[in-house]
Amino acid sequence: MTILAIIMLLGGNTLMAQNKIEQQIKTASASFDQGDIQTALDILQDLKNAEKITSEQKVEVYKQITICYIFLNQEDTNIDEEKKMKLAQESYLKLLKTNNIYEPDSNDIIDYIRFTNKFTSKPLFVITPYVGVNTSFIDVLQYYGTSNLSDTASYYGLNTATPYTPNFTNITAGVNLNWNIRKVFSIEFGGGYSMRSYGYRESLLYGSQPFTLSFTEKQEWVDLSAVLKFDIGRSKTLIPYIYGGVSYNLLLKSRLDFVERSFSELPIELDIIQARFNSNGSLIGGVGVKWRVFGKHYLTIDGQYGRMIRKVNNIDNRYTISPARELNYNLGYVDNDIRLNNARITIGFAYAIYNPRMKE
Repeated sequence: MTILAIIMLLGGNTLMAQNKIEQQIKTASASFDQGDIQTALDILQDLKNAEKITSEQKVEVYKQITICYIFLNQEDTNIDEEKKMKLAQESYLKLLKTNNIYEPDSNDIIDYIRFTNKFTSKPLFVITPYVGVNTSFIDVLQYYGTSNLSDTASYYGLNTATPYTPNFTNITAGVNLNWNIRKVFSIEFGGGYSMRSYGYRESLLYGSQPFTLSFTEKQEWVDLSAVLKFDIGRSKTLIPYIYGGVSYNLLLKSRLDFVERSFSELPIELDIIQARFNSNGSLIGGVGVKWRVFGKHYLTIDGQYGRMIRKVNNIDNRYTISPARELNYNLGYVDNDIRLNNARITIGFAYAIYNPRMKE
């Protein structure tokens, strides 16, 4: 006998077994409809551990067992009301463990639907690793310079544009842990790594000679966040959400790259982390969608905006540290007071950990 013939034989046997199980489920349903609930229960109890039973069939078996216990007449059995309800609860919990995302159909028996409302199959925890890109936007709180800044806008050419430009290719990655506290509310804790950068370019006059200064500041951060998340709608497949919260931001590195200055010889890279506060805080908010494409797990698309609470530069070190003197004297640049805001878009895989249970 060839391997192909063996596979076809085994497949045929499995299909026949599943068809037999399907017929027995229908027989049990017919017995229930005729009022013979005990016979229906006997058939279903034998089926729940049957070989070659599919997950869909097992869900249907546990559903019918649950319904049978709900309607079982106490006078026709030695099972009292409390025991009967306990058995119904055990059966429905087994159903939810077989299919974590099961929900009753609107056409099901109303007593059964009311009974299922006592349970929740929402994930207890969801672990979401993510990766994406971010960009930083600069709020200038106060301009500084080596010349008279009485007309700041004219000095920096701000009548036409800001000297700061965002970069859109910064990488961010991390992981979130979501804890479900209510049907649509959850608390999410996150930890991530972000590369952030922005460009700077000023055009000034040196006597009658025009000259420019330009550089890119590159930073590396660790971000720890806590947010309250709200799921929108009742769909099990596509779930939009919104959230808001706070983030603690720890600065790891800060340096100037691609420094160009007219009339000067400049270092290729300048470490300026001493001129920056090593930590900050942010108010964050975002929107996103969870898309169930991996059975009981999700693909997530998330957009977030964060506004830092305080400036990033340490004004006590504006003139005193070695990198500041390099900026002040060799480049003719004084650090402005700035706040660094951030927007990001990420894609993640949400691995859901389920614990079907009765509601408290």
